[in-house]
Order: sequence, then C-alpha cells, then structure tokens
Amino acid sequence: MKILLVLVLVLSFCLILPVLAVTESTAASTATVNKYKENAFNFDHQAITKVACEFWSLSEERTKNIMLGSRMPDIYQRGLSHLFNQQWSHGLLYGKNRTWRWGDANEDFHDNLLGTKGIDQNRNSSPEDETENLFHEGWNNGSADQFYLKDDQTTGDWYLGYASHFIEDVTIPPHTTSPFPGRLDILYHHASFEVWLTNNLEKGHRLIDAAALDNEYYIVTDPSEDLKRAAWNSCYWNEEGYGKEVWDNYVSDGYPTKENSGSPELVKNAKNMITEAVRWSRGTIKWGLDQYNQWTDQQK
Repeated sequence: MKILLVLVLVLSFCLILPVLAVTESTAASTATVNKYKENAFNFDHQAITKVACEFWSLSEERTKNIMLGSRMPDIYQRGLSHLFNQQWSHGLLYGKNRTWRWGDANEDFHDNLLGTKGIDQNRNSSPEDETENLFHEGWNNGSADQFYLKDDQTTGDWYLGYASHFIEDVTIPPHTTSPFPGRLDILYHHASFEVWLTNNLEKGHRLIDAAALDNEYYIVTDPSEDLKRAAWNSCYWNEEGYGKEVWDNYVSDGYPTKENSGSPELVKNAKNMITEAVRWSRGTIKWGLDQYNQWTDQQK
C-alpha cells in the first residue's frame, strides 16, 4: 500500500520534476525552457499526424482538421487537467512481465473513437445523457463514431485526430515504462526526452523524414487492445521491443535536449521510434475512414 501511495504521489507531480531536470541538468536557454513549458509533454503530434494523413492522400483541409484534434489532448485533458489526469490518461505504464502499473490511455483512445458503447451504438447518444456517459473518456463525451454516424465528417475527423494522440503517445518509453524498480530516470527525464524529440523532429536530425519515406502502417481492429500492444512494444521492460535500446542510448548520451545533439545510434533508433508512431497513426486513420465509409470528402 505504501509503495502504491508513493507511486501515485510521484507520478502526480511529474510535471514539476521534469521541468527541474530540464533547467538543472542542461545548459538550455531560457527560450528553450519556456518553449517546453508552453508545449509541455508534447513531441509535436501535429507533425506526426500530418505525415499519417498525407500517406492516405487526404485533402489539405481534412488534414489540418485532424492535426488540430491531435494537438488538443496536450492543451486540455478531461478531468484534473495537466495534473493527475493528464499523466494518467496519456500513459499506459507496464512493469516487468507486462504487469500494468499506471494509466488508461487505451480507454481514452477507445472512447474518442467509439464512445463507451462501441461501434454502431452511438447513433442516438447525446452528450447530455449522463447515465450513458458516466464513464466516458472522450472529449465532451463525444467520439468519432458519434459524429460520423450523424454525417458530420468534420467533427468526426477532429475526434479521429484527438484519439490518434493517445496511440502516438504510447510509442515512446516514458509513456509506457514503470520507473520502479530501478528506472527512476525515465520519470525524471521524461520532459527532457520530449524536448529533444521536439527539437529534432522537423529540424536538427529531422527524425520525421524517415517516417515520411516509410510505406507501412499497422492494422487497427480493436482500439483498446491495439494501443496496449503498441505500448508494450515501446516499454523499456520489454526485451523484444525497441524502448530499451532507445532509452539506453538516451542515457548514455547524457539526456540531451538540444537540436542536433545525440549520438548516431540514438538518432537511428529514435527515427525508428517516430516511424512506429506514424504507422500507428496511419492505422488509426484508416480504421476510422474504413469503418464509417469516410474516404470521400463531404460536399459543402
């Protein structure tokens, strides 16, 4: 019980600790730190989602709309926004032997796609139905399913982007790895890692370029279970995944944050990691557009 209490307290305040890590352990400029605070815990979901949309040749207007949705969970998260619930809903942390430790990103992913009832059950649902939406994790109790079934493609697309954020999040080790036992640095340096990713995604090492050249996607059939699969694959404790190698490289390089910093080995493995994020985002978009026959732009 004491261990659980400590875990809750530490993770609830992990927005504070990483800021200290960025400030104290690096020579980052004030501008860099301020940029981090403004874009806290975000490695640019809009860039990742844009590459995913372009893979399917979606129109510029639809792509921008889906991109906007993908950014929103970092701006507002239902519940105790930017405190406990921000960390709970954006992670799915596993310990050794794939033991669940923290988070419900799988539920946020599912509910923003399908609502609480599942496919074809939201046709008559309403955000005002308190009984039906008591445990709804979706933005404003809505879902892509709900709006696509009402022939509101624009809002459905936005929810598709919003949902994509969660599966993109769990492709990086800090969002999927329990810091206990013996991996506290993955908590303490969570923020600095995302600062490094942001500084090298579309500039610096341009990690996104490898994903843009990649021609694969992951098939999504069961949103909740598929997110769990993505999360375990990036978890540090999974010896067969990629997370351990990425994080070990990051540690060996001294937790870099700056543009163009980091070893060739870290850069190579980080490119593979970003490609994983894009593949899952592509699969999510395809799932939504296939499921609700939304490939053709609606006439205005």
